[in-house]
Amino acid sequence: MELIERLTLQDFIVILVFISLIIGAIINIVKKISSFFNKKDHKAKSSSIDVEQSFKQPHISTKKEKIDAYSTLFYLLIRDFTTRRNLIEQLEKIIQYNEDDWDILYGLNDFVMETNIDVLIYLDYKSEIEELEYQINSILKVNYPYYNIELPPASNYNEEACVSDYGVFDDYSYALRKGGLQLGFIDTDGDDYMIIVHKTQDRNTIDRLITTVGFDYYETIK
Repeated sequence: MELIERLTLQDFIVILVFISLIIGAIINIVKKISSFFNKKDHKAKSSSIDVEQSFKQPHISTKKEKIDAYSTLFYLLIRDFTTRRNLIEQLEKIIQYNEDDWDILYGLNDFVMETNIDVLIYLDYKSEIEELEYQINSILKVNYPYYNIELPPASNYNEEACVSDYGVFDDYSYALRKGGLQLGFIDTDGDDYMIIVHKTQDRNTIDRLITTVGFDYYETIK
């Protein structure tokens, strides 16, 4: 108490200045520490976002990659060499003037339907089951003649049934799987179906090829 009473006004000012300098130094240190951790955290978050985006960004295939992928797909799906060659020649013409994946796929489908090539099954969601059975049998006869497959007859279903009814695709794919084949679906993101019949052992390759040409692949499992 006596010490405080002896302090002059000038001493108080000096002490206050000293205290303010200490407080300022402490604040500055806190700011630097905070800045260091904020930068570190921001860098970590940026790296995480970059990695996530790199996985999310789909690979845009070149025209050559698409031609190669379709050609390999035809090789796996079509038995006759001349038919494959004709379809690849048509593919090259279509891709020359089209870059849209849907235009290429549906252009191929139009050609397949016009020339009666048994490779793509195109159905509306209201298509009759008889049409599915007929097209699968046509593909089996032309491309898989040595496979012993017994499909469920369309007559097993009621007269009003259609291909989009629950269990229909499952039933046919199950029958194919018993013989080493299966149905594969090209996801057109619509109310139609683009279907192929392929060997079960080629499933992963087919998936990769369809992804390369710009579409998702899915299957029925029963």
